[in-house]
Formats: sequence, structure tokens, C-alpha cells
Amino acid sequence: MPTPSGALSALAVADWRRRVFAMYERVRTAPDAASAHAEWVATRDELFRSHAASPLLPEDRDGFTGLPVADYDPAWRFELAIEEAEPHRLEVETGTDGVVPFERIGRVTVPAIGSLDLWRLATYGGGLFLPLRDGLAGRPGGT
Repeated sequence: MPTPSGALSALAVADWRRRVFAMYERVRTAPDAASAHAEWVATRDELFRSHAASPLLPEDRDGFTGLPVADYDPAWRFELAIEEAEPHRLEVETGTDGVVPFERIGRVTVPAIGSLDLWRLATYGGGLFLPLRDGLAGRPGGT
């Protein structure tokens, strides 16, 4: 019996999530941060290149050589305490997932950088989200 295309898509997305969660489990438990970073890059690139639920268009997958990711730099690795912050709910309209709700659960202070709000993703697969933006954010051709 054929599988409806919607069911196939749902199964592909479930498998994508399972593989991403497994990747993060391996990365978090790796004894060496630099090799964990290398595995994270390689695994993500392979998922983007070959998985049925990849966000890349099928015609872009053959020529895909990887996402632009900076080399591992231990100076940017932190273990930080989560500080209290006033609770706040934020709903973000996305192009593919509809409205995605976030709940602020705290804040972290990065030495020589400043504080960043820490959010709980209140839908999808759950998890924590620490949004960052660099000096090119919001500029033409920027990030």
C-alpha cells in the first residue's frame, strides 16, 4: 500500500529531528570540544546534503559543499550560569512553521560581551535557544 505524501513528509521530519537530537547528544558528551565541533559540522552538512527533510531544495543538494561555519575557537566556549530574568513570551512568525512561541527562562552573561536572553522553544521539538547576532545583522548582504 503506498504511503500518502503527507505521511512520508511527517516521517522524514521525525527522522530528521531524531538524527539532530542524536547528533547533539554525541556532541554534548564528547570528551574533546574541537572534535565535537568537527562532528557537528560534518553531521549537519551530511543531513543537509542527503536527508529527505533537508531544507535545501533538491536541485541545490548535488552542488552543496557545506554550510559556512567558523573553525572551532576555544576562546568562544563558555559554561555560564543561568541568571534570573523577567518571564516573557515571544511569538515569531516564520515562513514555514507558522507562529513559533518562545518563553524567556533566564539570561546568561558572557565575559567581555554582555548579557543574552535564554529562551525555551515552546513548540516543535522543544529545547533552548540562545539567539546571537553579529555586526553584520540587518545589513545588506549580512547575516
